[in-house]
Amino acid sequence: MDKRPPIPSGMKRSIRQRCGFGCVVCGLPIYEYEHIDGWANTKQHEEDRIVLLCKRHHHEKTNGLLPGHLVEEFSESPLNLRSGESTPYSLWFSGERYEFDVGTNTFTGLLSSYGIVQPVRIDGTGLLSARLEDNHYMLTLHIADEGGREVLTIVDNELTFSALVYDVELVGHRLILRDGYRKILIDIEFQPPAGVKIRRGRFLRNGIELLVTENWSSILNSRTLLSGNSAENCWIGLAIGRDSKHIVSAYRSGDVTREGWDRRGAIRWARERAREMQDETIDEIAGLGPLE
Repeated sequence: MDKRPPIPSGMKRSIRQRCGFGCVVCGLPIYEYEHIDGWANTKQHEEDRIVLLCKRHHHEKTNGLLPGHLVEEFSESPLNLRSGESTPYSLWFSGERYEFDVGTNTFTGLLSSYGIVQPVRIDGTGLLSARLEDNHYMLTLHIADEGGREVLTIVDNELTFSALVYDVELVGHRLILRDGYRKILIDIEFQPPAGVKIRRGRFLRNGIELLVTENWSSILNSRTLLSGNSAENCWIGLAIGRDSKHIVSAYRSGDVTREGWDRRGAIRWARERAREMQDETIDEIAGLGPLE
C-alpha cells in the first residue's frame, strides 16, 4: 500500500503556478502531480522535482515512453506559460435541457424554446449563456478581473484561462480561479450534461459589479439584493444595465450608476448583509476582503 503523505496545499499551489496550471507537455488543465524522480526513489515531496502531467503523459512517463529528461525540459518551459493561456479543454455538455444556478437564482428549461438563453446578461451582452446548435448544447462564459482583462473564457464548450493569474484549480468538476491568496475571482461547478453552478465570484463589465455568493447575490453599484429569482424557459435570467426595452427576463435592472458611486460603502453594506446571513464566504471573493 502506498502510504505517501499528501502534498501540502501551499506546495501544490506553487507547483501549479510554476507549471502554468496544466500539463507541462500539452497544457491540458486536467492533470496529476508527478514526481520527476519517482516517489519510490525519493520518498519525499520536493517541490522543484514535482510537475503537472495529464493522464496520458503521466502514463507515458511511468511506462518509459516519455523519458524523464524530456519531462524536465518541458517543466523548465511549460506550454501554457509560453503561450500565456491554457490549452483549450472541451466540456461535455449536451442535449436540450439547461440548468443554471447563479448563487440562489435558478434558471432552467429547454434550449429549443429560444435557441439561446442568457442567465447573466450585462449591457446587452451574455456573460453566461448557452445555445443550441445542430442539437448540441454550447456553453459560453466570460470572466474578467478588475483591470478588465478576460481571465477565463468558455466559448462553445471550449474552456481556456490565462496562465498568468495567481492560481487555477480544477478538481473533479469544480473550477476555482484566484487573483491572489484566498481571493476568488470565480468558483464554478460544471454538472454536465445540463448544469452549471456559479458558487462564488463577481461578474464585471463596463463598471457594473455583480457579486455572487452561495447564499445571496447583489448588484454592488446599487446595493440591490438578488436572491431567489427563478424561471423556466425564460430567454434572459438576470438582465443588468443598458439593454433593449423589449427583452423578457426573470429580473431586470435598468441603467446602473457606474461613476462616482460609493464602492467602499457598498462593500461595507455587502459585508453587513453577509454577517446577517452568517455567510463567511464573502471574505474569499476577490476585491471584497476586509477594508482597511
